[in-house]
Amino acid sequence: MFPFPPLGPAGVDPNAPLTRREVNIRFLVAAGFITLSVVGLVACNGDVSSQEAPGAVAADPQHYSVEFENEQVRVLRVRYGPGEASVMHRHPATCVFYFTDADGQFEMPGGEIVDAGGSAGDVGCGDATVHLPSNIGDEPFEVAVVEFKGRETFTQ
Repeated sequence: MFPFPPLGPAGVDPNAPLTRREVNIRFLVAAGFITLSVVGLVACNGDVSSQEAPGAVAADPQHYSVEFENEQVRVLRVRYGPGEASVMHRHPATCVFYFTDADGQFEMPGGEIVDAGGSAGDVGCGDATVHLPSNIGDEPFEVAVVEFKGRETFTQ
């Protein structure tokens, strides 16, 4: 769960759907918190090996947009509609923050299919990857991806 209380007035059901404004506020707060929290983690730069697949934003600007970027991290907002798929692309080491429930999957370069689903509030981190994401659900989903520039692995 995120390190801040639910937004909204006291007495409001914390399980009620969020408004678009509340989602945006949570995104910005989480992005700022994540950026400040990971500066120490990314202080050591190892070169990410060159890969043929393009980066997510260059490959698929329909689904990926840059919300924040500095020398150490890039924060992406990712939105997929029901049944939408991306193209094969790469990420350096990342952390993913689920703002909504997601029923997704990744197709890997060798054709393997990997579950990429999550629930609102979930967080996952991992090494650099090349994949083709898809929303296999009936609802849109939204996540934030923090890319650690120059990092092949999440942990040293």
